[in-house]
Amino acid sequence: MRYDPEQPEVVSMLIDFLKLVRVASLPALAAVVAAAPSQALEWQKEVVFEGSAKPSLALGADGLPRVAFLLESMPGFVAFAERRDSGWVAEQVATGYFYGPLDVELGAPPLPEEETRLSFLRRYAEDSGKRLEALRAKDESWWEAEVDFFEVRRSRAWVMVRRIAHSSHHRGQQMAMLRMLGRDLHSNYGPTADTGGLMQNEAKVIYAYPEVGSLLEGEAARGRKAPLPGPGAKPPTERPSQDELG
Repeated sequence: MRYDPEQPEVVSMLIDFLKLVRVASLPALAAVVAAAPSQALEWQKEVVFEGSAKPSLALGADGLPRVAFLLESMPGFVAFAERRDSGWVAEQVATGYFYGPLDVELGAPPLPEEETRLSFLRRYAEDSGKRLEALRAKDESWWEAEVDFFEVRRSRAWVMVRRIAHSSHHRGQQMAMLRMLGRDLHSNYGPTADTGGLMQNEAKVIYAYPEVGSLLEGEAARGRKAPLPGPGAKPPTERPSQDELG
């Protein structure tokens, strides 16, 4: 993993972003931001950790920023590294969601051989089906047992709920971005403005595909998603209109 930004402008953009999210509430990181000059900096290329992927910025328990990344040799494991006088040092490793706390190891690479949209869909469908089979075979004592979850101990049932909530969070982000791009949206868990509007107006739940098999078949045929009726005659939002506000 190499920290290798191509454009120095990233520095000022990051500073502006951190100010936007009111990073001043984190004194340690605020000091880092305050000390960073606004002009362009010279970036150093350094290897943080061999055999790692998907780097991101993370805050340690002391509030200081570190580099977090996945380990290619241990799918699902997250490591954290900080820069010291001796170089980059990985200080701890936490197990991921399905390989570790939930003990569901598929023995398959996370990426398909051909990194295309359809190949990713097929890989996710195959892996999720195997995980579902494995989890269905677990008894109550397995779900109730406490396991390590990063720096705390939690039951496997708690980890699973946390995993689902985490995925829901990102699906909500994706829907918001698609809406900003002007895309029509099928149901995620309930009605959308494009499936008929609000639930109280008897809007329908319309998924793009009824199940995984038809999804893969439809996308292989360049898309056969269910048609959308649109919001209908009533407003698809609970926000008061200007007329109602007077």
